[in-house]
Amino acid sequence: GPPEDGLFGFGDALVKLELPALPPDLSLDLGLEPPPAPERPTACANLPEGVFQSLCSKMMENIHRTSNMTDEEREAALRRTEVPMPGAPGRSLSFLEDHQGVFSTSATGSVLWPACLALVRQLDREVADSPAAAPASAVELGAGLGGVGLFLAVHKGLRVVLTDLPEALPLLARNAAENAERAP
Repeated sequence: GPPEDGLFGFGDALVKLELPALPPDLSLDLGLEPPPAPERPTACANLPEGVFQSLCSKMMENIHRTSNMTDEEREAALRRTEVPMPGAPGRSLSFLEDHQGVFSTSATGSVLWPACLALVRQLDREVADSPAAAPASAVELGAGLGGVGLFLAVHKGLRVVLTDLPEALPLLARNAAENAERAP
């Protein structure tokens, strides 16, 4: 396991491993002492007393709930949404959204954000259709469900690379595969 300070080598980098403490009820079931309350990160310093602990508890409840779901229960929690796209009539994209956080607990990339649709409307006006023989390229960093990049690929003909954090990739990949057949 990692050394006491939680640091271990990974290639040329040092990585700090910080594992969440066990919930108090689980600790007691195992005959262990309850863990101390986690330290508040600097970003949370201005939160009222108890709010940080409440947020941590809620996150742990969600992780526990979702880790005990069957594959069928996880699939049933997803919501498929057909979203009309700007431009020519009939343009749309299909998205699987995870409003309950069963695939990506606490990740922001599990729902289609209004800002995505606003950016798509702007890009529809600004970006010309790309010729199939020499398509333009785009990279979407923090793609989430892939709304902007998939719009550019499917409806503008661009070659697109979609990126996000590992916990967001399963839904991103499914949304990309779902909409790939719509591409020109």
